[in-house]
Amino acid sequence: MRWITYKNAVVATCLFFSLAFPLLSLLRYQHFMMGSYDLAIFDQAIWHYGRFEPPISTVRNMNILGDHFSPALILLSPFRLLWPDARILLILQAVIVSFSVYFIFQVLEKKLQNSLAAYSLSLTFYLFLGLQYALDYDFHLVSLSVLPLSLLLFGLFNEDSRAYWGGMLLVFLLKEDLAIIIFFVGIYQLVIRKKIKLGLITLLIAAGFFYLESTYLMPWFQDNPAVVKNHIDFYALGNNKGTMLITGITKPWIVLQTMVDAPEKIYTLIQTHLPFGFLPLFSPFYLLTALPIWLERLLSATQARWLFEQYYGISLTPFLVIATGQTLKALSKRVTFKIWQLPSIIWMTLVIFFLSLTVAVIKHAPITRLIHSTYYHISTVEASMNQAVSLIPPLSSVSAQQPFVSHLSGRSEIYWFPEHINEVKYVLVVNSRPATPLNDTERGAYITVLLKDKTKVLVYENNGVYLFRNSQKK
Repeated sequence: MRWITYKNAVVATCLFFSLAFPLLSLLRYQHFMMGSYDLAIFDQAIWHYGRFEPPISTVRNMNILGDHFSPALILLSPFRLLWPDARILLILQAVIVSFSVYFIFQVLEKKLQNSLAAYSLSLTFYLFLGLQYALDYDFHLVSLSVLPLSLLLFGLFNEDSRAYWGGMLLVFLLKEDLAIIIFFVGIYQLVIRKKIKLGLITLLIAAGFFYLESTYLMPWFQDNPAVVKNHIDFYALGNNKGTMLITGITKPWIVLQTMVDAPEKIYTLIQTHLPFGFLPLFSPFYLLTALPIWLERLLSATQARWLFEQYYGISLTPFLVIATGQTLKALSKRVTFKIWQLPSIIWMTLVIFFLSLTVAVIKHAPITRLIHSTYYHISTVEASMNQAVSLIPPLSSVSAQQPFVSHLSGRSEIYWFPEHINEVKYVLVVNSRPATPLNDTERGAYITVLLKDKTKVLVYENNGVYLFRNSQKK
């Protein structure tokens, strides 16, 4: 049958994971287990885009273009209009990531010269825990970057200029610091592939976009500079960007030492490369192009960036898979054999596939939750939380506890409890879930105060869920 081809098998696999990964995210959302912070920020911004309004986030108290330059998110606003719910972003994110494999497979097929080997290795993309953790944890720009980066790499290795420049443009419009990755891709073109003209053009465009976005465009949107994060916090190298750069160039041993000076960093390095048999570390392509991703994570003073279980590693996925293919191809030229008429490259890729599968199973990959029936059941507390959310009118202002925020982000005013509890129309809390930045004692104290406040009408109370209406707010 002519329709049974490896390319069609890849499309079918993409479709399968385009169903599995969204289901994983939607069930987590249904259980009010999302981190909520980033999902709420971007959902509110995209909600504003759909209304032709500036992408303001009241959770961050800023225009999101001043934090990360991400105008590409406008492309998602029509989908949110079709289904006015934050969950559409989780679905789109999972689908976008899942279909990245379509381009990665074609790179591997050309490189390995064997469709079965390319398909086997492509599956490690989905098994990678760094990718699954990201899809299991909110909505992030870096997750969306996987598709344009995969498109860019397809254009690079398969000599497709439209894919190369198109992927590059999407990267620039998605997040300003991703331009640094493109800069290193330019170095790879220049130094390793000896494509002088293409490498120089890539370098200059990447540097130009990064400078334009970070120096002019983002500050122009920063109407509240006090809340803007410093995303370059490499304080082990110095107190300002100039000192950091000079230290990094003149004292590279400090950079290397800082990248492995904590157990969490070493663990992340091991867990990232173990499923691929540490083969990416033998690829000049990976060592060069993945370097800025690792520098941003391991030099950061923000400890969350060091953690493997966080979302920061997802952008590495296409680089890891392609680099593994490069190393296996080089290895297969030195080690040639046949077993059951199958060449060595197939057996090598199957070994990596089963290694990735073993790691995913042993580490209880997030996707394995889908086989547990209990994950599909809603608790009585969660039912009460849903009921309370449904009682809040669509455009009313709300101060909500962490688990609720992303369920209420499609409005002009949504705040992170206990912010603005006396200025909003509704306050929503639950005494059995996290209340970051409050601890349990502080959360309980706030609930007690709200119950005693005569201006706060208790609209709903059940299973520790409290919904208050401000009687003085019209």
